[in-house]
Amino acid sequence: MTPTPMLVAFLGAGATLVVVAGLWFPAFVRTRSLRRRLSSALADGSSAIASDLAGSRRQRGAVRRIQRDGGNRWLAALEDRIERAALDLTAGEVIAAMGGLALTGVFVGWFIGGPVIAVMAGVGGGTLPLLWLRRRHAGRQRRFIEQLPDTVSLLASTVRVGHSLLQGLEQVAKESLEPTRAAFETVVREIGLGASQDEAIERLGQRFESDNMSMIVASINVHQQIGGSLAHILDDISATLRERVRIEGDIRALTAQQRYSAYVLALLPVAVAGALFLISPDYIQLLFQGTLRYAAAAAGVLIVMGFFTMRKMASIDV
Repeated sequence: MTPTPMLVAFLGAGATLVVVAGLWFPAFVRTRSLRRRLSSALADGSSAIASDLAGSRRQRGAVRRIQRDGGNRWLAALEDRIERAALDLTAGEVIAAMGGLALTGVFVGWFIGGPVIAVMAGVGGGTLPLLWLRRRHAGRQRRFIEQLPDTVSLLASTVRVGHSLLQGLEQVAKESLEPTRAAFETVVREIGLGASQDEAIERLGQRFESDNMSMIVASINVHQQIGGSLAHILDDISATLRERVRIEGDIRALTAQQRYSAYVLALLPVAVAGALFLISPDYIQLLFQGTLRYAAAAAGVLIVMGFFTMRKMASIDV
C-alpha cells in the first residue's frame, strides 16, 4: 500500500515520541529516586518514614485509594501491580505509556500490513507496559523467595542470642539484599507507625504471596499465641526452604529444554516472516491481503496459545 503524507507524519511523530521517552524516562527515574533518598536522609523521624515508604506521588495515590470508598477497581488493581513491582510510578503514567505504545503500534501496523495488523500491533503495544510490570514483579518475587532461606536463618540467629522478634526484623532489614531489605524495612516501619507485628507480617505475606511465606507467617503467628522456641521453629523452616529451593532448581534444570522450546517454536514463524519481509516484501504482503489476513491473525493467536500451553506444561509446583 502507498503511504499517505498524513500516515508518514503520524508515524514519524510516534517514533520520535518513543525515542524521546526512552531517552528521558531512565534519567527521570534516577533523578526522582535520588531526590527521594536525599529527602529521607535530611528529614527527621516520621517525615523520613513517610517519604521513604514509596514515591511521593505513588504514596498520595495510595492515600487516595485508602480514603476512597469504592471506585475504579481497574485503576486500583493497576496501582497494586505498580506497588508490587516496586516502581515509583503512578497509574496515570502507566496508562499514558500504554496509550502511546498502542498508537505507535497502530500506525506501524497500518503502514506494514493494513487494518488487521494495525489492530494486532496496537493491542500488542498497549499490553507491553503490563507485561513489563508482571515481569518485574515476577523477578522481584523470585529473588525474594531465593533469599528467603538465608533471611530466615539470619532471623533465627538473631532471636537465638536473645533479641526480640522486632529486633530480628530490624537486623534482617539492615543486612539483607534487595528486595528483602526493602520488604522488611517496610515491615519495621509499619510496626513503628503503630501496626501490630502480626498485621505487619501478614501484609508482608500478602505482598510476596507464596507457600513459603504462608508457612513463615503461620509459624510466627502460632508462636505469638502459644509460645515456644521461635529460633528452633525458624531453623526447621530454613532447612525446609533450602530443600525446596534445591528441588526447584533441579526441576528448572530438567525442564529447561521444554521451556526454551516454547520460545523457539513461538519466535520461529515471526523470524521467518520478518526475514521474508526484508528479502521479498511483495511476496509476504500477499499473506496480509484479502481473506488470507484472517488466516495470519488466526495463526498469530494459535502461536500465542501454543506458547503459553507449552510453558504451562513445563511448570511444576513443588
